[in-house]
Amino acid sequence: MARVKEGKGRPTNCKGCNKRMSLKKWYYRDNFYFCSKRCWEKAKDKIKEEIQKLREEKNKAKKEQAEKEAQLKAKTENTEQANVEEKKQE
Repeated sequence: MARVKEGKGRPTNCKGCNKRMSLKKWYYRDNFYFCSKRCWEKAKDKIKEEIQKLREEKNKAKKEQAEKEAQLKAKTENTEQANVEEKKQE
């Protein structure tokens, strides 16, 4: 039988709902302890929602960065064209 490492015992509260877990009944999934399968499923759903929000924010940031680069590129092209026109006038 495997021994529990000192200081690394089973937590007393559920990761999903923070209820106190009884010694007889607990549910272990994904490196966390839950009081029931229902709490584990709810926590899993919350994590999926958080991941989806983070992905949306990341995509939004990428789009904003691409727009900034496009504006900067357009600005530099305009200045280059203005420089070429000035040289022609001289």
